[in-house]
Amino acid sequence: DMSFFCHGDGIFLKLDQDGRITMSDFLREHTGISAEVAFVGRGNFFQIWEPGRLAAYGAQARARLLQLRQGTKPGERPE
Repeated sequence: DMSFFCHGDGIFLKLDQDGRITMSDFLREHTGISAEVAFVGRGNFFQIWEPGRLAAYGAQARARLLQLRQGTKPGERPE
């Protein structure tokens, strides 16, 4: 149930005659994607990110994982 809730609200994208993915204006506005995209493999599915947002998310995720490894809570400094 949780997986469906988290991943089931995906959007089906259409391919054009050359096999390229076309994105609606709504999807581009919602994601901030303009000219370039980053494809991120996530097991048996992938995500499309605006490259700047992906870099920011990746930096935040690395920081959270480092804190978990060090046994600190977000915002705390290790002793």
